[in-house]
Amino acid sequence: MSNKIKIDSVTGGGHKDDLKNCYFLPAATAGTYNFYDTNNNSLASNLTSGTDFSFNLDSHNWTITNFVISDSAASGDWTNDVASITAEEDGTFQAQAGTGTDAEEASSAATS
Repeated sequence: MSNKIKIDSVTGGGHKDDLKNCYFLPAATAGTYNFYDTNNNSLASNLTSGTDFSFNLDSHNWTITNFVISDSAASGDWTNDVASITAEEDGTFQAQAGTGTDAEEASSAATS
């Protein structure tokens, strides 16, 4: 069973899909989580619910605020430094823990 808490819903600016399928995993210390991109590269570590954080993804700086996370779900607001007509982009995201092995993990397990 996958314990990834994968971002599956994102609203906001044109680069919102960069966040889709990024994921959180529980860290060694209870109540802390690490954040990864879709290529399993670490973006941020030792994150806790209620604490804002920043990271670099696809050559842009992102900031997450109003961050809430548990072992089964996460949500927050995001901004990045991608210039749009009026200002930087922003939006929200939601993530949920998987209920089983995702297709990518199943594919790599089958070829291992």
